[in-house]
Amino acid sequence: VELLRSLVYRAVEDYVGAADVTMLASMLVLAPRGALPFVTSLLVGDDDRSTAAALGLAERRATGAAPALLDWCQRISAATRARVGYLALALLRDDAATDHLLGRVTDGDRADAIAAIAALATFRDDPALVARLRAAAAAHPDRAVAAACGDRLRGANHLIPIRKNGSPRKSSRPPRSRRGSPPALAPLSRRVAVGQNSLAVTVG
Repeated sequence: VELLRSLVYRAVEDYVGAADVTMLASMLVLAPRGALPFVTSLLVGDDDRSTAAALGLAERRATGAAPALLDWCQRISAATRARVGYLALALLRDDAATDHLLGRVTDGDRADAIAAIAALATFRDDPALVARLRAAAAAHPDRAVAAACGDRLRGANHLIPIRKNGSPRKSSRPPRSRRGSPPALAPLSRRVAVGQNSLAVTVG
């Protein structure tokens, strides 16, 4: 069985690319104990395979993934960290990952702090997290960080409502039904460019 499993993982490793976030996330659902070490082993750099693995871990909120993602964020470029790494940490909803991001908001340089704010602001409907995020931004010596935090928490341009068929709505405001009551919102998603592709990662 172990030999078969290793052969399957080797085949997946050879195949996985930028568009395979869903496949990796499904592996984490079907065999979480065996798949977690394999998926985290793909976190090697700024390549598409690594970013797909990070987003797959984030999408499933994989238990135990935080240490590997935190380590990966220390080894990748600032651009990849801001675009994918910090988002993956935020989507985990893991205490250690959240604390790390809040620490970057307070102690990171301006660009790094604002990138961490953008990731955490994905959950701006969480009052407790928003209070911690505002406090962390206010503690940064650069006033531009606190200003950026306020802008992120007020704005909705970083969130894209996605229809059930996968196409984005033209407006962030839901259309009202004929009877005047708004319909239920489709799950919110963040779009992340990975290689030549644009992937939607569900939030919540």
